[in-house]
Amino acid sequence: MITKEKKSAIVKNLAEKMKASRFMAFLNFHGMSVVKAAELRRLLKKIGAEYVVAKKTLLSVAAQSAGLEADKKRLNGEISIVFGGLDEDVMLSAAKEIAAFAKKNSEIL
Repeated sequence: MITKEKKSAIVKNLAEKMKASRFMAFLNFHGMSVVKAAELRRLLKKIGAEYVVAKKTLLSVAAQSAGLEADKKRLNGEISIVFGGLDEDVMLSAAKEIAAFAKKNSEIL
């Protein structure tokens, strides 16, 4: 079980990333193996994007804290988030990598 302090730290970290990023993509990773998640994380890290897995409740609280509208009921499945930062090249590359990964792994995403 995660302590309240740890949850607060996670929410604060996610909110900071949300405020600092102009690109965010929410992915349903249900059924994705650890190996595939690590592969996606490596691909995104290589281009400067970040792949994060967090509980929907914590994502929702972080989004509200960042001044964004969030409805966790609309987030189906197990959710991860990709942050693309402020650089337009990173944002476009992240979107392309996600699309290519989804096409290659259509049974997962």
